[in-house]
Amino acid sequence: MSKAQLRPYIGQISGIFPLVGVSFQGVVDIIGSTAIANVQQYLMSLYPGLLILELPGAKQDYGVTDVTLQVPQAVGCPEGTDEQ
Repeated sequence: MSKAQLRPYIGQISGIFPLVGVSFQGVVDIIGSTAIANVQQYLMSLYPGLLILELPGAKQDYGVTDVTLQVPQAVGCPEGTDEQ
């Protein structure tokens, strides 16, 4: 699904990190940083094939952990995830 196709659904996507008890509502498609010029490409090269989520305002980096996502049926499972 392209970014343009996903845009109408971003407010309907939510999730929870069950091992740390942190949840979120709504998503955006940009991960930002001023320390690394292209942080998206950098993270994708470090974690190929995994879903990468940034939690703005999180108290810490939760590293690689489980996440349960709720997405509209029209969106389907993101790359790097499995349907349950």
